[in-house]
Amino acid sequence: MWHCPFTVAEYKPNEILRLKKNPDYWQKGLPLLDEVVFRSIPDINARGTMLLAGDADMALELTVADREKIKNTKGYSSKSKKAQAITTFTSTMSSLLLTMSR
Repeated sequence: MWHCPFTVAEYKPNEILRLKKNPDYWQKGLPLLDEVVFRSIPDINARGTMLLAGDADMALELTVADREKIKNTKGYSSKSKKAQAITTFTSTMSSLLLTMSR
């Protein structure tokens, strides 16, 4: 997968997908992130708590109360549109948290 910006470093179905920066990626200087981690968090209440605590950079399927908290918290935003790639991935993992590192 030399042409992909990330390679799969770890995968456990319905638990985690960890992607690492591909050192052989064809476009020098990219990707900007060293790692992207998708975690399945079935507890809908835990997702918002983890997001607001800084344990995640993005979460899908939050409670209405958590969306309101996020909307009213400086530095956070709430979007309701799903990305196609995430939608496809969530068909196998019912709920996601995304953590990125640079």
